Amino acid sequence: MSACGGAPSPSDPIGTRTGVWLTDLDDLREEAIALVESVSADKVATSRETSGWTPRGLLAHPCHVERRAGGATA
Repeated sequence: MSACGGAPSPSDPIGTRTGVWLTDLDDLREEAIALVESVSADKVATSRETSGWTPRGLLAHPCHVERRAGGATA
């Protein structure tokens, strides 16, 4: 399976619907991290949106929500 958003191959069985969701979330998380890491440090901390969200904040928010919901594995 690709580390950045690739789907599991048909030969990689995932036993449950929950397993599929967790695998998809892991892939999306890795892709989001890679995208933010590819941007310069000043751009990561600078908002380009009227909401005021920065790329760093957009990445950190779901991580905090996941931890609060008890979904953190790291």
